[in-house]
This record gives sequence, structure tokens and C-alpha cells, in this order.
Amino acid sequence: MKALQIAPQALRGLLPPLVATLAVAAGPVAAQSLDIGLNFAELDGWAAATGNDGASSALHLTGDFRTGPAHGVQLDLGGEVIDDGFLGQVDLHVYLAPGRDRKYGFFASLADMDDRELTIGSAGIEVLAVIGGGTIVEARAGAGMIHGSAMRNVDFVSVSGGISHAYSDRTSVFAQATLAEFDEAAISATGYEWLAGLRHGIGDGRIEITAAMGATGLWGRDSAPTEPVVMAGLTWRFSGARGQKRAVDYRAFGTWQPARPLLALGRF
Repeated sequence: MKALQIAPQALRGLLPPLVATLAVAAGPVAAQSLDIGLNFAELDGWAAATGNDGASSALHLTGDFRTGPAHGVQLDLGGEVIDDGFLGQVDLHVYLAPGRDRKYGFFASLADMDDRELTIGSAGIEVLAVIGGGTIVEARAGAGMIHGSAMRNVDFVSVSGGISHAYSDRTSVFAQATLAEFDEAAISATGYEWLAGLRHGIGDGRIEITAAMGATGLWGRDSAPTEPVVMAGLTWRFSGARGQKRAVDYRAFGTWQPARPLLALGRF
């Protein structure tokens, strides 16, 4: 399996806007008592190996802002290095949080590959909720389109889901999966990806490490064999509540990329 690797030269261009966003986000913290302003923020990075010769790495900044007692907006800025390509992505989530144990809303996502004609857009609905005993579930459904030089105007529908259980305020286990159906002349297949792993907080919980393994592949007319995936990640939770048992209103909706199986398996 190819060694995990992060391409600093690709991520370097992403860091200035990330740092600028951190500075802007820090301003509204004083307004938290009024339920308006920055709710929490975190920086997440990971690296993964797929099969024998696939490698990827990513960096994502998430800021969650309360716009009212039961309303909020989550913004994700990120970039992912997939083999020799750099995919920048922006996600917007507008949600309702009627209680500390659940929130649901709409999302929109736009991603673009640097130095290559490839744009991926999607939108849909999502929910994040406690189902009891330290167990949290997340679900998402949406539709989108891929436009690229190899595949033009490929529509897709996707569903994603995840579950996590906190054994303590330091340690939790999780599993997540994504299915995306592509049914066009250029490609007819269902992409799938799943991961299962462990999260563990260090010290006061601001820093969290993640380790997981899973698989990705395609089935259908344009199928591709299942490839194993191994990943490791690090999260810095620098604002808001922390710990594996924190309430849902201090948890981010996941950053999903339904087209990742196509990208990881070199279909673009």
C-alpha cells in the first residue's frame, strides 16, 4: 500500500484564506450569550491510502454560527489532494436546531479541481440527532451534477449516513457510508464508500485523533473492484464545547463528497 502523503505545495494556497477566516470568526464570540455569533469552530486534517497506489489528504475548516435561538449556519472550507490533483470545496449548511439533541436543514456544496476541467455541485437535506445513551446518528440525501472534460453533465443522486457512540468523554467509535448512483452514457455505476473507526481526545479534548479503515468501489455497468481504505486524522477544536459527549448543537454536519469513489479510483 502506498505510503500516506500530504502535498504541502497544494495545501499552501489554501492556508491564507483559512487563517483569515479564523480571524474573522473569532470576533463574534462575545455574542454567544445572545445566541447569535460564533457557536464553534474546528480545523480537521486527514490522510488516507486507497488500494495499492492511491493516496489522498485533506484539510477542512468548519465554522458554525448561530443566527437565532434555534437557527444556524455552518460553513466548511476545504481542500483535498487526490493523487496528483487538488480539489477545493465549499459547503454551506442552513439548519434549524429546536433542541440541544437534534438539528436538521439544507446543504449546498461546490467543488472544483485545480488545473483540470472538473466541477462537482450538489444540494439536499440532512439531519443530526441523538438517539440515546451517547449514540448519535447523521443522515443526508441529495442530488448533484459533475461537469468535466472526461464526463460532461453527469447527474447523480446520493445518500449518506453515519453513527457514533461515545464510551466516555474521551473515546468514541463511529461508522459511516455513502452511496451515489451515476446513470449516464459516460458512466453507469453506483459508487460506494464506508469507514469504521475510533476517535480519541487528547488532554482537555481540544485535540482529537482519528483512525479508521473501510473500502470504496463501483458496481454496475462500469464497475470497479473494491479497494481497501486506511485513514488517519487530527482535529483541532479551538472554539466551543469539546469532548466525545458534547451536545449536538456543538457538532458539525459531515463533509461528504459523493463523487469520491470515482476520484479515488481514477475515473476522471
